[in-house]
Amino acid sequence: MPKLAAMGVATDSRLSRLFYLGPFITMMDRYCIAPMLIPIALSLRVPFSAAAGVATWYYLAYGLMPPVYGVLSDRFGRVRIIRGALAGVAVSDTLAALAPTLTALLVARAATGAIACGVLPLSLVYLGDRFPFAVRQQAIADLLVWVALGTTAGTVGAGLITHVATWRLVFLVPAALAATLALLLRDLPESLAGPATAEPLAQVREVFTRPWALLLFGL
Repeated sequence: MPKLAAMGVATDSRLSRLFYLGPFITMMDRYCIAPMLIPIALSLRVPFSAAAGVATWYYLAYGLMPPVYGVLSDRFGRVRIIRGALAGVAVSDTLAALAPTLTALLVARAATGAIACGVLPLSLVYLGDRFPFAVRQQAIADLLVWVALGTTAGTVGAGLITHVATWRLVFLVPAALAATLALLLRDLPESLAGPATAEPLAQVREVFTRPWALLLFGL
C-alpha cells in the first residue's frame, strides 16, 4: 500500500498485500459455485434443484454469522478471528472436495459459508480500526478491488477448472490458499488495544433481542 505509507500510515507493505488476499480468497470461494452446479448434479447423480442447495445453504450461513464474528473479534482480536476463519475455510473446503454424497457436500458448504463470512466484514472493520479517516477510503477501495478480482477469479476459474478437470479441484484451490494465508498473517498487528470486557454470548443475545436486527435478518 505505497499510497498509504506515503501518507504517514505505519504498515508493512508485504503484510498489507497479504491482508487483501483474505477477501480475495473468500470471494473466489463464494462465487465459484454457480459454474459447478450442473457438473455436481451429474457427478453425484442428483437433480439440479437438489444440487442448487449447495449454493443456497452457503449463502444462508454466510448471511447469518457476521454479528457473531463481530462480537468474537471484539473479544479475541480481528486478526486472530480472520486467521481462524481462513483456517476453517481450508478445512471445510477440503471436506467439500472429498464429499462422497450431496448431503456431505451441503454440510461442508454450509460450514464454509458460516466460516468464510468472518473474513471480509472483519477486514473492513480492521481497516476502520487501523487507518485514520483521511486515508481510510483509499484502504477500503484497495480492498474492494481485491474483492472484485476474487469474484471474477471464482466465476471464471471454476468454469475452466471444472471443464478441464473436476469440480472437486475447484474447492481445493481456495483451501490451499486460505491455509497458507492463515500462516502468513501471523505477524499482522492487531487493531485493538485490548479485548472487550463484555461476555461474547451476552453481546450476541443483545443483538438478537433488537427488533431492527431481526428485521435485517428476515430480509
